[in-house]
Amino acid sequence: MAHAAKLTAFLAVFAALLTAPAASEAADPRCERAMHAAPPVEVVLRVDHADVAYDFTRERDDLLTIVQRHGSADASARMSGRRVHGLTHSSLSYQLQASFQLQALRDGTWCLWPGATQAELGYSDTTVYVARDYTPGTCAFNAVRAHEAEHVAINVAVVDAHAPRLRTAMKMAARQGFPLVGRNQADLKARAKDMLDANFQESLRPLLNDRTRRNAAIDTEHAYRALNARCERW
Repeated sequence: MAHAAKLTAFLAVFAALLTAPAASEAADPRCERAMHAAPPVEVVLRVDHADVAYDFTRERDDLLTIVQRHGSADASARMSGRRVHGLTHSSLSYQLQASFQLQALRDGTWCLWPGATQAELGYSDTTVYVARDYTPGTCAFNAVRAHEAEHVAINVAVVDAHAPRLRTAMKMAARQGFPLVGRNQADLKARAKDMLDANFQESLRPLLNDRTRRNAAIDTEHAYRALNARCERW
């Protein structure tokens, strides 16, 4: 099973999370015994981020338009009426895979539970924009780029900080609601895929909220005034 998804952030994160499916029907005791006698589920989480891209060709109005079209309502509200000097656009993506164990009962019923789950998580796209008004090497350009570098560092640090919790959540999800019981293998696998994916997306929620909080902390009025004070000419 493979599932890929992308979550996009503009300083304050924008994400849409699915609701976990309803709990499965009561498991057959024979299936539960088989699952608990099986080897532990193998869980792997890999974190990998693509290189950061830079774009110094956009006008300030272009950057504001990018936020308004693709950013969260919170980010759009914060940037409204501002001169946008720079912007960090990050896309957090994941791919989730799983293999399943099947146990056949004499009455034709099948038991299914995960045998292994693997997820790859990281920023598939991060672009740092600095408005073209600022010439590379000038004080203003360096100040804006340094500020955006803080956002990039925050985004990466949040993923690294939450990785251990996500691995634990994957282990729990591989047992929560399992084993599934039914007569159609394809249906059981489809239900299991949906369950694992919904659980992984739900486990991302604290990461996304943390990223929003940390990025918002350096986008305050005080932080912007400090940024402007770094240079005499803007």
